[in-house]
Amino acid sequence: GLKEVYIPGNVKEIGQNAFSNNKTLQKVVMEDGVEIIGDYAFDNCKLLSTVEMTDSVINIGDSAFRACNNLEKITLSNSIKNIGAQVFVGCSSLKIINLPVSLTALSYEMFSGCKNLETLKFPKNLTNVAEGALGGCIKLNNIDVSENNNFIFEDNILYSKDYKILYAVVGTPSSIKINNLTEKILSKALNGITTIKEVYISESVKEIGEEIPLGDYKLEKLEVSENNEYFVSEDNDLYSKNYEILYKCNKVGDVKVREGVKQIIRGVFLSDITSLELPNSLESIKGWATIPTKVKKLYIPSNVKEIEIPALSTNLTEIEVALDNKYYKSVNNKYILSKDGEKLCFVTKEVKNIDDLPETVKIIGNYALWGCKNLENIVLKSGIEEIGYGAFYYMPKLTSIEIPSSIKSISSGAFVNVQNLTNIIIHKKKGEITGSPWGAVYGERVITYDK
Repeated sequence: GLKEVYIPGNVKEIGQNAFSNNKTLQKVVMEDGVEIIGDYAFDNCKLLSTVEMTDSVINIGDSAFRACNNLEKITLSNSIKNIGAQVFVGCSSLKIINLPVSLTALSYEMFSGCKNLETLKFPKNLTNVAEGALGGCIKLNNIDVSENNNFIFEDNILYSKDYKILYAVVGTPSSIKINNLTEKILSKALNGITTIKEVYISESVKEIGEEIPLGDYKLEKLEVSENNEYFVSEDNDLYSKNYEILYKCNKVGDVKVREGVKQIIRGVFLSDITSLELPNSLESIKGWATIPTKVKKLYIPSNVKEIEIPALSTNLTEIEVALDNKYYKSVNNKYILSKDGEKLCFVTKEVKNIDDLPETVKIIGNYALWGCKNLENIVLKSGIEEIGYGAFYYMPKLTSIEIPSSIKSISSGAFVNVQNLTNIIIHKKKGEITGSPWGAVYGERVITYDK
């Protein structure tokens, strides 16, 4: 198989998914003239260890080197203007990387899961660090900000220079005491740092990000200053001061969320929850809220008007929505649909087929079939008009999908992270629907049009 690739300078762009999932590729050399590395270009190339590029490269797309877990050496262009989201997620062999002087931001989850990354030096023009950019960097004990006037690194914590924003916690600290000047904690700021057992939130904190802000693990002690006007801790859980928003639940086993909570933010619950009772006051369940839990049955109360999919556990085998809920309904205890029946919002994860999907469904919603681990082939019924982002995300056995001629729109990321999807049949003429390959990991080569 292909082990080395030399890309000549007359190739200006390496296309989306160009080498994704290649099982033999070990080295990539880009000659002067290459300017763009497309989204997912080298995604999941497990043996890729070395990447060389010249200063002609100005843009690296989303997830371009994601899950290249053997990547040890990459030379970045000093002309880069943009590096996309999740570009090095899971590059667990990466120890050292020199950030280019032209770089102005670390993108969303840029180095998330780079567990062997040892040091970073921020260039002087870097002004922003996005959510989760340094999540799980447990060996990153030093961030050199000596040439940068926008950040300060202190006690394993990356702050803005004035301490008002907490961007990330790295390394292996056991406790975190947030600075008395800090006003905002970014989402995913503590992600993947499982050594943390205690967190103290200071009086000054006014804003906490709404996606796993305090880590995806159990904290033994979560304390909020009694003088804080915005947040409160109770039984080691974190709430807004009025108890209407649940930010962090440290409980395991059988969990009952207190009455009065109206919103559950993203990633609140721990994996060791076995049953979950939601309060009648609940109105909003944000994405990923119950994803890691072991909960198999769930009842959605009457007042819930927002379920930000994916929000529900991948272990769910039975789902029921209150009959008087005005926004959602359940069908056969395995589907959640919009109340009018036109949008598929959620499918329980043990299903072996969706043949009984109601004829009323026109839209396959964002992440609707996320994690359906037993589905191998899908034939969508006539009448389906729209497929949302991540609709088939992480379906490990899915190899084939057939899409009817009624389709009008497919999201750019509809087939993202469906690693074994090798056959997409669309009952339309090529060109009648735009945006291909819609995130398919093997790109255009797996798409067939039959009209």
